[in-house]
Formats: sequence, C-alpha cells, structure tokens
Amino acid sequence: MLSKNKTVKNLIIIIFLLSLNIFSAGQRIQFNNLTTNDGLSSSNILCIQQDKDGFIWIGTYDGLNRYDSKEFKIYKHETNNLNSLPDNLIRSLYIDAENNMYVGTNTGISKYDINNDEFINYCGDTASCLFNLSFQVNEVEVDMDGKLWIATNIGLVLFDVENNEYELFKHINENNGSLSNSNCTSVHADKQGQIWVSTQSGLHVFDNKNKTFRLIGNGINGEDFSAYLFLKIVEDKYGTIWINSEDGLFRINSFDNIEKLEYFSNDPDNPKSISKNMLASNFIDTENRLWIGAENNGLFRYDSENHNFSHIRSGSSNIKLTDLSINAILEDNAKNMWLGTYGHGVLIVPKNSYAISLFESFNVEGINYNNNLVNTFLEDKKEQIWIGTDGKGIFLLDKKTEQFKNYNSHNSGLSNDYILSLIEDENQIIWMATWDGGLIKYNPRDKTFASFTTQNSNIPDDKIYSLALGKDNELWLGSHYGGLIHFNQNSNNFTSINELNVNIGDNTVNVIKKDDIGNLFIGTTRGLVKYDTNTKLVKEIVNNNKNDNSILDAEINDIVIENDTVVWFGTLLGLGHLNLESGKLIRYTTEDGLPGNTINGLVKDNTGKLWVSTTSGICQFDSTNESFRVFTKDDGLQGNEFRPRSINIDKTGKLYFGGVNGFNIIDPEKITTNKILPEVRITGMDIFHIPVTHTSPDSPLKKNITETEKIELKYNQSVLTFHFAVLDFTSLNKNQYAYKIDEIDNDWVYCGNSCEATYTNLDPGEYVFHVKGANNDGVWNELGASIIISVTPPWHKTWWFKSLLIFTFGLIVLAIFYIRISVLKRQKLILEAKVERRTKELAKIIATKDKLFSIIAHDLRNPFNAILGFTDLLLENYKDFDENTLNKILINLKESGENAFTLLKNLLDWTGIQRGTIDFLPIETTASEVILKSIIEINSQSKKKGITIIDETEGKYIPLFVDINMLLLVLRNLLTNAIKFSNSGTSVLIDITQDEGEFVTFRVEDQGVGIDSEKAKTLFSFDESNPSVGTKGEKGTGLGLILCKEFVKRHGGNIWVESVPGKGSVFCFTVPKSKQSTNIKSFLESNAR
Repeated sequence: MLSKNKTVKNLIIIIFLLSLNIFSAGQRIQFNNLTTNDGLSSSNILCIQQDKDGFIWIGTYDGLNRYDSKEFKIYKHETNNLNSLPDNLIRSLYIDAENNMYVGTNTGISKYDINNDEFINYCGDTASCLFNLSFQVNEVEVDMDGKLWIATNIGLVLFDVENNEYELFKHINENNGSLSNSNCTSVHADKQGQIWVSTQSGLHVFDNKNKTFRLIGNGINGEDFSAYLFLKIVEDKYGTIWINSEDGLFRINSFDNIEKLEYFSNDPDNPKSISKNMLASNFIDTENRLWIGAENNGLFRYDSENHNFSHIRSGSSNIKLTDLSINAILEDNAKNMWLGTYGHGVLIVPKNSYAISLFESFNVEGINYNNNLVNTFLEDKKEQIWIGTDGKGIFLLDKKTEQFKNYNSHNSGLSNDYILSLIEDENQIIWMATWDGGLIKYNPRDKTFASFTTQNSNIPDDKIYSLALGKDNELWLGSHYGGLIHFNQNSNNFTSINELNVNIGDNTVNVIKKDDIGNLFIGTTRGLVKYDTNTKLVKEIVNNNKNDNSILDAEINDIVIENDTVVWFGTLLGLGHLNLESGKLIRYTTEDGLPGNTINGLVKDNTGKLWVSTTSGICQFDSTNESFRVFTKDDGLQGNEFRPRSINIDKTGKLYFGGVNGFNIIDPEKITTNKILPEVRITGMDIFHIPVTHTSPDSPLKKNITETEKIELKYNQSVLTFHFAVLDFTSLNKNQYAYKIDEIDNDWVYCGNSCEATYTNLDPGEYVFHVKGANNDGVWNELGASIIISVTPPWHKTWWFKSLLIFTFGLIVLAIFYIRISVLKRQKLILEAKVERRTKELAKIIATKDKLFSIIAHDLRNPFNAILGFTDLLLENYKDFDENTLNKILINLKESGENAFTLLKNLLDWTGIQRGTIDFLPIETTASEVILKSIIEINSQSKKKGITIIDETEGKYIPLFVDINMLLLVLRNLLTNAIKFSNSGTSVLIDITQDEGEFVTFRVEDQGVGIDSEKAKTLFSFDESNPSVGTKGEKGTGLGLILCKEFVKRHGGNIWVESVPGKGSVFCFTVPKSKQSTNIKSFLESNAR
C-alpha cells in the first residue's frame, strides 16, 4: 500500500514539475491592477476570498469590498447601524462550505447575512456570548464540527455559534500547556482535525482531549525556534504544514511522530533563496504550488524539485512587483491569481499571463529604455534575439537572462537607428534594412558595422522595408522608391529589378518572402506579385473570385507561404488566403472575427495555426474550424497596435510581436482556453434610474437581490433597470451578456460587454427576466440567472371597479343628458316668449340643436346598448365565464364607456362655448411645448395601432399667443382622427408654417383613407351627421371637429381640410403668433370693456 501511494505521489510530482514551465524566461507575469481609481475603497489590502456564488471579497484598511467583475460594492461601519461592520479595518475573511462568510475586523468577529445584505456582529450583539468582548481578529478558521477558531490579539477564541458558547485560550504564566503568547497571528485546522496556532513567540498544536497546547520549537538540525514570531499557516494537498515567519519559511517534518521544523532562510549569495523580509502571506493553488508573499519584496514560488524559490517579476514597467508587499493571495474559480498588496490595490494575474510575456521597458546596464517602437525581430544562430526599433537602434536580448544590449548611432558604428528589417546570412553576417540609412552590415566576428547608401554605393534607394535571403547568399531588398532590389555580396553590386523593365506592379515593396524553389512573393502597395528568380519573369496571380479582386490590389504588409499552392497575405483590407493552383481567394475581415482589417504581421506556429497581428490586437486563426481567437491589451499585450512585419517565431516555437510600446513573447503551447462555465448573477436593480435595495423606501425587494426570486412592482414603477455580472475575472472586458423577458422579447438581446437592461411601461401581469453570460473565451452559461416580475394593476383597472364604473357612468350620462335636454327646452320657451323679433334666428339655433340631439341620440345608442347588453350578460352568466371571456367583455364595456364619455365631453365643451362658460385665457407659449404635450397624450393610442407621430417642428422656436387648453383639445382631436383613419405602419406628421403675417398655420397630415370632397364640405358643421368608422373599427361622430372649429374661431383663426380619397388628409388651422395680432387684440379689448 505504501509503495502504491509513493508511486502515485511521484506521478503527481512529475505532473507538477512539468507545469512549472509557466515561469520560464525569468519568472515574468502579467497582471491587471485594481485600485481606488476603479472603485476599491482602499489600496491597502489584507485579505481576499471568493464565495460560492463567485463574488470576490476584499478586506482592506478602509472597508470590505465585494467585486463582481464590473463594480465594487463597499461595506463600512455606519454610526447608529448595529448591522453594519463594527470596524473598517478588515483583517481576515473565511467562507465555509455553506457559503457563510465570517469577517474578522480590528474590533471583533462578524457574519455576513446574505439575505439581508448586512452583518451579525457577535461582539456587539447583546444576545451573543461574545458581547462586549473586544479583540483584533488576525485569522478565522472553521473546524470539522463547524466551530470557529479565531486567532486574536488576546488569545485563541473557540466560538460555538450554534450553541452560543465560547472559550478563550491564552498564555498563563508557569503553565506549559497554555499558549506561549496570547497574541495569536494565525490558526489552521488540518485534514486530520488538528488545530495549529502561530503566535508572536511560538508555534503550537492543540490537544483537544486535554485542552492544552503543545509547543513545536525544535528544528530538524537541532535549532531552537520556540520563541520565533510565526505568521500565516497553510497546508498543501499532501497534508504538509507550511508556516510563514518574520524571518524565513518553515515546513513541518515528522520524525517518529515528532514534528520538527525545516527552516528555509534567505541566503544573500543565492538568488533562488526565500526573501529576507517578513513573509506576509502564503497560498496553495489547485496544482499544489506554494506561493509566498513578502513584505516589500513581492511574490515567491517554491520549486519542490530543486527545493528553492523563484522570485516572480512583472512584465509591466508600471509596477515593479519585486518591491511590493503581498499581503494576500488567492486563486479564483477560473485559476486566475489575485494578489492583495499594500498601497497598490489588487493585482489579477490571468492564467494565460504565463504564456504572454510583456517587455515594455528594456533594461540595459541599469538604464531603462521606454516607449519603444519595435519594427522587427531576428533570432540568430546563437539563439540571440535581435530587436530593431524605430529610433533607438538595435537591442540584443539574451533569452536565458532576459538582459539587453543596445547598439545605436551614439554608442557603436551603427549609422542609422531606424531599423525596419533584419536577416542573418549563411556566414552569420547580420543585415539591417533601415529607413533613410540604406543597408547596414554587421560582422559579429570583429563587431564592425558597414553601410551601403546612395552616397557610397549603387543602391537605388536608402529607404529599405524588407530583406530576404536568396540562393548563393544573395540578398533581396524591398524598398520605398526603388522597388525590388538584388544585392550580390561578392561584387557589392545592387540591381534594381524595376529598372530592368520587369513589371512588378509598383516601386514600393513592403515585404519579400521566398518559397522552397526560389520564387519570390512580393507585397507592394498595389497588391501581390510572384517573381521567378530563374527566368526573371513576373507570374500573374489569378483570382477566380472576381468579387474579391480588391484585396489582391490592396497594399500588402506581410506574407506567409504555407506550401507550394497556398499563400496567406495581410492587407489594409483584411486577410487573404490564395490557392495558386485553383485561383480561389478567400477574404477574412472583422465580420469573420478579425480584431481589425489592417493586417500588419503573419506567422505560423509549430502546430500550423496562423497568428495575425493588426492595429486592433492579435488573433490566432484555426483553419480547421475557421475560427479566430483574439488577444488584446486586456490579455497582457503591449497595446492593441502592432507594427508592420514586426513578427517572428524562434527555435523553441515562441512568437514575437512588436508594437508601439515594446513587444510580447507568446508561447502558443501555454495558451489555454477558459472552459470554466462562468457564474452569472443579477447584482442590482434601479427604478426610474435610482438604485433600489431591500432597505429602500417603498422597495419591491424583500431581501438582497442576489437572493431574490420574485419581485412585485406597482403599476406606476414603470422604468425598471437590472444590473448583472459574469463572475469571471480572466479578461474583464471580454465577458459578454444577453438578456430577455420571455413575454416581451422574441429572442435574446445580445448587449456585448454592457451589463444592464432597462424596460419601461410594463403592463400589469407576470414576467420572467433572464440573463446569461459568457467568459473571455466565449463559453456561455445558458442557464444564467432569472427573476420573476409581477406588475400589479392600479385599483381603477381591476375588474370589479370597471364594472362599477360602467354602471355609475351610465347613470351619470343619462342624468346629464336628461338635465341638458330640460335646460335646452326651457331656454327655448323663454326665448320664444321674450323675443318675437328674433324668431328666425332662434329657429335656426333650435334647428342646429335638434340636429345635435339627433347625433347624440343616435351615437349614444350604440355604446349604451353595448353597456346594457354586456351588463345583462355578466349578471346572467358571470359564474360560467372563464377569465379570458370576462376580460374580453370588460374590454368591450370599457371601450363603449370611453366612446360615450368622449361624446359627452365634446358635447359639454360645445355647450360651454355656446353658453360662454368656457373662459378664453391666451398666454405666450411656443409651438414645440404644446405639440409635445399633445403627442404625449395620444402616444399610447398611436403605439397601440403601430402609427408613428413625426414632429417636424422639433428644434424650431415658434412663438404663439393661445389658450393652451383649447389648442391642446384641437390638436388632440385632429391627431386622434388622423390615427383613427390611418392604417398600421404609417405615420402622422405635424408641421407649422409661418410667414410675415400675424398667424402661424398648423398642419396635421395623415396617410389614411382620405375624405371625398362632398363630405369634406360638411365636416365642421351640423348640416348633417358625420358618423365615421376608423380603420380598426373605431367609432366617431364628427362633433370633435365642430369643437375644433369653435376653438380656432376663438383665436381669430380658420380651419380647413385638404384630402384625396385613398391617399390621406391634411387638416390645417391658424392661430396668432402674439398678443399684437389684430383679431386677438380686438377680442381682449372687448372683454376688458
């Protein structure tokens, strides 16, 4: 059994050692930095944890932070709030298997209440056994029985939360079974259930049976560590205990069941030793690697094979990791590392950080060269990397030490500092193409430089873009003005191929690539050319896909020859794939997944995948499934813009990409795909764009929204916004979201990286809001998160109220009608008896009123018949109807009531005008204000019918002097008529014209059924009844238009209609611009008198 375990253990170690390649090339990592600028409450971090929902919790010197990949939610102490944190200095966090989070502060221990989003403060709760017991919590641990062990400054506290009991263990003089020091710095419950305690002077194991502590102080070499200041305790997967201290690292070794301390200390002569500074943090990751954070000395990783330590360096020049204090370390669910620092916030190390190295700053003998534009790379036969820059000459990189050398025009014989291309010939001579400096030759044997320019040789051009090595050690040069140039090293003679009347298409050659049989593929500013060096002829490249001719004629930046028949080329218009035999051309652009269409560099890795650099990032193209995988600055790149042809692959398969701010080295073998299904959570809710929590006044939330399954909204809470987050922190800006409400959205609404959704005017009913999310590599959590929304109707829209309203309204209408008829008859008798001489005038008025009553009686019959009929139907068969049938009956009752109400309102308005009881109160206003109000009033009506209201006056300033209420009634009637007689999908236009006169003209134009000329003549009079039916069966009487005429006349204006049957109508009316208009002025003066 022991042999089998040993074999398994050795196998695991071998796998572990193979994984250690993540830190080749100098232990360099990339990271994203979160500080107070990003919303963190403090840049001084003490602890980090991730809960079971995926949220990251960060304890700082100034509050507790919950991070969801989009924003921080900060928890602090609040005066007079017993459920806020007791203190803002958060020293320790512990999350148990049930997702309970315990928070250790400077003044006590608390438990986070996830439902109420608040804290249970045990030391401030009168019902708790810890009430009024104040202590500084250094660490919290939960044992196998669910009891809390709390390392504090007053001793070790054992807290039984369930039974509300506690014990305090502290140092007792002359008691060898007590702690050696009451100031406990760390506590750990190991896999066997033992409790380990570190103090400011000694390490202990708790004997649960005797309630005593055993001091562990002997070293494996006989040292005495009994008085050491021990700190953080951690246990690896094999059960080995590791302990930090203020001076080195310790490991527990057991000899005959006696624990002894193995000591790892700093050795100034050994760069692979542990830090000499205090070790503030440690962590065992999922691959059983031990990480140690040091005070002011950064991050270390233990190498279990060589029993030494790697000092991890940052790839960014902005933050020097080796100088930071690392107080907390965490590996999240997606295997990203989190480092909590003192003064620099949180560093997130993405798991692909180990595959992407960044070189922003080039250190040459203690001098940092920054802001480097890298144009080209070359790996020579000694496996040194030559780096050509734009203005700083050549940098030589030693891959093993990551040290740089620099050659420039000031410190060497290099004649030009603008290096565009590099190549090594068969004699190990380095050749350099320059901008305006011709061709430079470097001999590594005597370390001398020689240049070939238009001043000292027959080279046709000093601006050289690219170099290629031909047969017999000849060179081919691509130039800016001189086209393709051949250089014979034996004779030092340059020949311009363009001047030999060979048509290569253009004098500007960006790139030259040679195939296996000596043909040159040449990329120019006007396309792709193939040149046969044997026959000295240009071969035409044929494209059978005529639709993509443009890409072959575009400027070409780089070329990759895949084989005898396939060529890849990068242009300013995308990526091209050309089959030379068939002539088939495939073009790839951003629509196919490229990060940008300006392709600057191409290279194939050892697995056959094509890598593409652009001005918008780098991507890996997998031709087997036609997919692109994009990398950007968020993944650790020097930036998103890369230089033309600044790309290379070395002998180990690593890729080099040069950009505008340094360069990256990518190891394709270490690039991993994030296959972790991301957690998706609804994190917040706004009503009318104001954040709402369960403690907000009149809040629909009864508990924390992350724990809420259903909310109930009032009908007037009509603007609702949900916030959500994908809890994957690998590449924050690459997370994606989609949402929908089943009852509203036909399909998912994909919103990219935006993490909120807003809905307005939800009708009463029940809905389900869903959100799903994807991580940086497009792995979607299709289940996502959801919440039920219930919108309650207003009381006046309940069925019982509608029934009562219809009945009451009917009685009121009948009473009003009866009263009005009585009044009119009485006035008629009085007028007939009193004024004989006005008989003819009175007869005309009576005739007009009789026609009105005829219209009213006729048009009231239908709604009241409907009301009475449906009321009888309800009374007789109410219990037999299902909910759907009842709703239909109530809708019909409502529509009948609304029709009757509209008719009576128009009637009352008309009679008010006739009696002079409606005051005419004109004021100064603007057209846009009145039109906006009228559009808002009929907006729901137009949306219901699918008609668009177009306001042509928007943005215009047109003064008016009108009675706003009267003008609103006119516009409302005209717009309602326009909607009624228009078909769905059309539009209604409102416009105003003005001239030098005193009036402006309103125009309401529809695209509806139109009006015949005979009917148009009687629209504004009582000459005959004008009942009408809209395109959806809407009822009308024409009384509204009569009111419009009366109100327009009050303003001294006119109203008319222009219509073509089948094409639509235009209703026009005029109103005054100002108080000085003649008609208005006369009316106001007469009223004043």
